[in-house]
Formats: sequence, structure tokens, C-alpha cells
Amino acid sequence: MRIDTQFDVDFADEIAKFESYNKHIYRPNSYLHKWWARRCGSTFRTILKHLVTDEAKQDYYAAGGLRGKIILDPMVGGGTTLHEAIRLGANVIGADIDPIPILQAKASLSEIALTDLQTAF
Repeated sequence: MRIDTQFDVDFADEIAKFESYNKHIYRPNSYLHKWWARRCGSTFRTILKHLVTDEAKQDYYAAGGLRGKIILDPMVGGGTTLHEAIRLGANVIGADIDPIPILQAKASLSEIALTDLQTAF
């Protein structure tokens, strides 16, 4: 599917309205640190779904679809692209000239054992 001619802007806008109202509720793992230009994960999910070749997984609500793919985000920012790509099964590479987004992305994407969390809190 070509994103430049077949991207469903109306759908992306409609679904982003719900998320943008309360981002901290819909995407809590991305909100460890205030990032002024944070983008809606739903928008990036819609964009990334255009890379899915399996028709059964191209639907916005279908799980996965990017297993075996590598997504490069050269301007990590708030890490939205990384989070959404991982949720769809992709491997990710993120970079940024600013060290703050890199630190935030590492923290929010790190796996932690539930027992460690329970001990800490």
C-alpha cells in the first residue's frame, strides 16, 4: 500500500482525537518525561501499518505485522515511533542528536521484572 496516495488521513485524524485528549492515559509508558512535540502513537501505528505486507494484519486493530522488519528512527524525540514499531513486532534502531530523548527511550523501553517493580514500590 502506498502511503503517499493511499493514506487514510480521515481515519488517522479521527483516532488521534481520542488519544490526544488524554495521552498519559492511552500511552502511559511513553510519558516518563515531558516532551513538547509528542506525537500520537495512533498516527504512527497507522503509518507503520502501511509497511505490513500480510493483508490479514494490515488492519489498524490487528496485532503485529512487522516481525522481521527493522525500523530506523533517526530523530527519536519522545520515542513514539519506536514504541509503536515494537508493539507491531519490529526491531528498532533509534538515534537523536539530543541525549535526553535517548535516555528517555532507553528507560521507557527497558524490560523490568514485575518482582523488581513490586520490591521498589
